[in-house]
Parts: sequence; structure tokens; C-alpha cells
Amino acid sequence: MEEKLYYGCAYYPELWDEEAVDSDIRHMKKLGINVVRMGEFAWSVIEPEEGKFNTGYFAGIIQKLDDHGIKTILCTPTATPPVWLTYGHPERLFQNQSGERLSHGARQHCCINHPYFIEKAKIIVEKIAESAGKLPGVIGWQIDNELKCHVSECYCETCLALWHQWLEKRYGTVDQLNKSWGTEVWSERYLAFEQVPAPVKTPFLHNASLEQAYKQFAREKTSRYCHMQAEIIRKYSCQPITHNSGEYFALDNPQLFEKLDFASFDDYAEAKDYAIMLRSYDYFRMLKKEVPFWVMETSPNHNGCLTGAAVPHPAGYLKAEAAAAYIAGAQGFSYWLFRQQQAGCEITHGSILYAWGAPTTGYTDVTEAGLVKEKIEPYIMKTHIPRGKVALMYSDTARITYEVEPFENYDYWKMIQMAYEEDIPHDMMTDVIHEDTDLKGYPVLYTPFMASMKEDFIKKAVSYVENGGIWITGPMCNYRTSEHTVPLDGGFGTLEQYAGAKVKYLESFTDAGVNGKAFDTNMELSMLSAVFEVKEAKPLGFVTSGRLEGEVFLTEQRLGKGRLILIGSRPKQGIRHNFMQKLLTHYLEINGVQFFWKSNGGIKTVERLGDDGSVYLFAVDMSGKGGFLSICREFEVVFGERVEGGIELKPYETVLVRV
Repeated sequence: MEEKLYYGCAYYPELWDEEAVDSDIRHMKKLGINVVRMGEFAWSVIEPEEGKFNTGYFAGIIQKLDDHGIKTILCTPTATPPVWLTYGHPERLFQNQSGERLSHGARQHCCINHPYFIEKAKIIVEKIAESAGKLPGVIGWQIDNELKCHVSECYCETCLALWHQWLEKRYGTVDQLNKSWGTEVWSERYLAFEQVPAPVKTPFLHNASLEQAYKQFAREKTSRYCHMQAEIIRKYSCQPITHNSGEYFALDNPQLFEKLDFASFDDYAEAKDYAIMLRSYDYFRMLKKEVPFWVMETSPNHNGCLTGAAVPHPAGYLKAEAAAAYIAGAQGFSYWLFRQQQAGCEITHGSILYAWGAPTTGYTDVTEAGLVKEKIEPYIMKTHIPRGKVALMYSDTARITYEVEPFENYDYWKMIQMAYEEDIPHDMMTDVIHEDTDLKGYPVLYTPFMASMKEDFIKKAVSYVENGGIWITGPMCNYRTSEHTVPLDGGFGTLEQYAGAKVKYLESFTDAGVNGKAFDTNMELSMLSAVFEVKEAKPLGFVTSGRLEGEVFLTEQRLGKGRLILIGSRPKQGIRHNFMQKLLTHYLEINGVQFFWKSNGGIKTVERLGDDGSVYLFAVDMSGKGGFLSICREFEVVFGERVEGGIELKPYETVLVRV
């Protein structure tokens, strides 16, 4: 893959005749598209009958595209097994928690652990990789498509047997499993691993530890399935491999991408929810931080399927969405899809061309976005993104914990999105990290809602603090063990050994009329909350009403050269900006973070450093309202409209200054 920016689309030449394909290529050239992704749903085209292959189908298309300067990311088609693989064989189908077998007719209907499916998947992947692996037009590979976006854990007989093997490998003995899970509750004690059920339908609820472990087991198996395909491809191709993932699929993304070459994701957020895209950029950038990520799918106008469609993007939004991706570290930005599908369940989905070949409303916006990409590309290619000022934790383990125990309908993904949007000052460059990320060099580590923390992570974070870092954690941090049990050494487990405070009471403050005060801010407190018995720590926030009046909900503990901040509760929605941003800004300033710019809330800013030591500041208006970028240093405008004190941004405009 060349060191350049790629601008692309998903394309399905198997659905169109040669005349339509030739017309589409002409449109692609006009739009500035230089890469397509294809093949992910074409299993029945390549293997229409079992054992009968048409492996050369895509070779001609790939060559024709390459002749026009358009490269290909080729996919394995295992998301859509053909009917011959499952007809008459229900045991090969995915089985949900209620015991229902899914049907052929959509995608992801097979159990990816079934040995016959794995056998056939290996064959089709090898056939494709062998036939196309050396084609000069192929610059990368995508494995499958959006793994576990429609389904989560399978509960079939194959998975049950693998589950028992996984448990034995993890715990060694059934006695250790019983001890770890506390199975004496409700007489759940097991005498053999084979007796442990999958968490299928039960009269009430399963043991939380069993549910937690089964989700971890399923995610591990999905990662291994993906890695299996990557190993086959590498026998025939040296081009990089990815998977188009998502934060809300039933996956462990750090584990999934560990053995892939670059990270990519799909998201279809509406324009009003642009902050979702921005956080995804900051998250997927960090999964393979030495390699640029890709936005593999997003809509050129609107998302949609048979049951409805999202609000179309306003005119001009795409150029901001694409520019923000590139300046945040993306190498590729790709639309789904190029030509509207004539049939199927996604005929409502937005596209660049209608099925009959005419441009949609997205055509002009895709053109404009391509021109912005060309404008910024020279500056992207000679700069890099420095480490962020805030490391915001996104933990797939914590996400599982809230799936098992949502309590007040907590959705971890939404809570982290809230923290990203509302707690962190919007001009602050943020890296959304995972547990294995190196913490060295971050002024502030922020780990909200991290319900369970591995002991290795706690030790790493404490070492980071002792060496000068500031760790802000809570609320709801480490109140469950990695086995999803209640810690016995304190309400926040071993974290309390370092915090200089321990949990005194832990209960919900939601709609309980509990008020508090911290950083000169009065607030109504909310969510599952803790108040602390303070030892060495400095109390910073107090409950000011209710039965717990006078108790402490916010503390600071000095550890070595740094500080550990323990948040026991947070304010009710609507006043988070006053408190949470004050809190983070205070500690960023303590660790010497200063900015030479300030922008209004709808502008995304990214600082990038040149190889020659120069500093570039990109700014993109995401809101469609325009805005002002104030700069308090001498600066040179590379592109944009300079006014007194800074730069005036038009709606959806991208500007660049050198300081």
C-alpha cells in the first residue's frame, strides 16, 4: 500500500453488467475515487455450487480498475455463506439465546465455530487469496464483514462443547471455577466442566460470572476465526489485512486487531451526531497506533434498510466528515455504497449513484470531499499526530460487565461517548485508549465507568501516577472483579490501596435528590455513587443534602510525583460541563498543558507536527454553523480566511495554519 491518502467506495460489480461497470468507473474517476472495496458478499458468485469455483471472477474487474488508477481492497466473502452450505443442515446455523436457529436469507447466519463451516471458509479464502494475492491492483484485504454486528454469542451444540474446553483451559479444575464464580449461591455448584451450561434461557437470571465468561469466550473465538483467515491470506499476499469493525459489535477490538495489520471501522452517524465519528477516529487510531486507520464504510447521504432510513446529511457535511478523519489519522475514507442496490434488504440505503445510474444528492458532496482531500493531502503526508493530552479509557471488558449488569439501563458505549463529548474540553486532543496502551507521556489518564480493572492495569496506572501522571477515575470504577463478583477487599477493590480513601457507602443517587458541591459548583448527583471514608487523601467534593450530607464523593491522593483522583459520583445531566470540564481542565493545567488556540464547540481541531519541527493546526467546522478559531501566537495561514485574532470558518470548512 502506497504512502498516500485513499478515497474510496464499496462496489459490487457482480450485480451489474459490463456497460454499467464501465460507466461506474468513469464516474469514479470524475469523483476522485482511487480505491474500491469489493467481494465481501460474493461467496455464491465464486462458489455457486459446493466445490465448483469461479476464482477468476474478480481478476478482470481488478485489472480494469487498476488501468484507471483505482486500486482494490479485496474481501473474503464469509459473511454470506451460500444456501448449499446450510440447506438441510440446521446444525450449521447460528443459534440464539432462546434456542432458535437463524435462517439463510441475510448474513451471519452460520455458526463461525462449526467445523464444517470453518472447513469451507478456509477453502474459499485460500482460493481467493491464491488467485488474487499477487495482482498489482490489490493493495489490501478485508476479512469477512462487520463480524458480530447482527448477532452476538452463538449457543449451539458446537459452541457448548468449545465452551467447556475453554473453561477447563482457563480454570484448570472445576473446583477453581466454583470458587471463582461463587457457585454455592443458589446451589449452582458444578462437579464437572461438562455440567456448566451456556447462558441460555433460564427462569430468572444466570450467575453474572457465567454470563461474563461466556461473552469473553465468544469474543475470543471470533478473534481466532478472523486470525485464521489472515494466516491463509499471508501465504499468498504481502498486502496489509484488516477487518471493518465497530465499537458496538460483540467483539474485543484490541484482541481482534492484535494480529491484523491496520484498523478500520464502519459507522453511519447522522450529521447531528458528528461527535460519534470524531470519537471513533480517536479510538481506532489507537488500536494500531503506528499504522493509519481507515473509515471503511460511511454513508454518502443516509443510512437505510427495509425498515427505514436515517436523516440525509446536509449539503457540505461530507467534506467536513472526511477532512476530520484524515487529519485525525485516517489513511482511507470510503463510502457505502457506490451504486444503489436494485434488490435485497438495503435498497433504501443511500448511495452515490441511483440503481439506474443517475447521481444522487450525495454525488456533489462526494466530489467536494474529494477536492478537500486533495487540498490537505500534502500537509497530512508530511506531518504526524503527537500523543494526546488526555487518555480516555474504552474497555471492552467493562462493556461486557455492563451488558451483564446494566443496573439503571447503563450502556457503556453511550456513557463513554458522553464522557468524550461533555467531560473533556473540546479543543483537547484525546486518545481513546485500551488497557494495553502505554501510558507514558500522557498528562491525564481518565477512566470513567471502568467497572472492572485487571490487576496488571491498576499496577501500570499507579506506576504512571508515581512518575508524574494524573489519573482521574470513576464513578463506578473497579466495583466488580474480573470474574464479575463483588470485591471483598473494599467497594473499589485493590484500587483503594492506593487512593488514600475507601468506599463507605455505595448506592444509586439517581433521582434521589442528593446534591453535592465541588470546584465551586453545586450539582444534583446521579448514577450509582460512592462516598468515601478518607484516610490520607484530600477531600475535594462533599454531599450537601440528604441522609449522606457531609460525606465525601471526590478525593485527591498524592502518589510519588503524581496524583490519583477518585470520583464517587457525577452530576445529573445538564450541568456536567460546569463540573467535569472544570475538573479535567484543573488537572491538565497542573501538569502544564497549555493551548495557543481556542475554538467554539462545533469545531474540531487537531495539532500535527512536521518532520522539520514545524507545528500545524487543522480546524474543521463540523456543526455547519461556522465559527471562529482564536490563536494567541504568531501564525501563517496555509488556507483559510484570516481575521483579527484568528481564523473565521465557514460552514463545514477546513482551515490550516502553521505556527
